[in-house]
Amino acid sequence: MDNSKARIGVDSGGALTDVAMEYAGKILSTKVLTNYSTPEAAIFRKRLSRLSIIGA
Repeated sequence: MDNSKARIGVDSGGALTDVAMEYAGKILSTKVLTNYSTPEAAIFRKRLSRLSIIGA
């Protein structure tokens, strides 16, 4: 069983929303278009499998 915890950070402002996640020693990040009427929609629209891995 994997007991790793994920940490997620979001910066929503302007035309793009930045999403970053730290999990199992890796940092993943992406940018998505901001949805002004429902800002949280931009975060869930992007699948984790499409995030780019930084410093893996």
